[in-house]
Amino acid sequence: MADLDTITQAQFWSRVTCRGPHQCWLWRGATRNGYGRWRKANAHRVAYELAHGKIPEGLVIRHKCDVRACCNPYHLEIGTCRDNMADCVERGRIAAGARNGHTSLRDDQIAAIRLNYEQLNGRELAEKYGVAQSTISYIRSGRSWKYASP
Repeated sequence: MADLDTITQAQFWSRVTCRGPHQCWLWRGATRNGYGRWRKANAHRVAYELAHGKIPEGLVIRHKCDVRACCNPYHLEIGTCRDNMADCVERGRIAAGARNGHTSLRDDQIAAIRLNYEQLNGRELAEKYGVAQSTISYIRSGRSWKYASP
């Protein structure tokens, strides 16, 4: 996309409300899931490529501002899917732990499982808390509920 001719680039930017360098530049064209869409591509990806060059294979463009329709190149940065998900959790855009409506455990229970003062084995803990033994294993190893500390 970065190799667009000047006229095509002008057509793209005509659909963006460009303001100050620290403000969001909102996409005014078609959207899908809140993200701007232009010629079968996400508008923020096109904006990034026009300003900074080609996006390496397998990487994503992250919004520093958390505004999906923003195309301000200063608000966009490159990263991995893992970086992007970490942003979501850190900024509270994904319900993690007890805030997730699908969980059956609370933060205090996670701490109790990790501390395991009763010296119960995984099967016994799973039975006590009404979850799968693999859930207990993931909690104890830190693979899930990473943010919760005992």
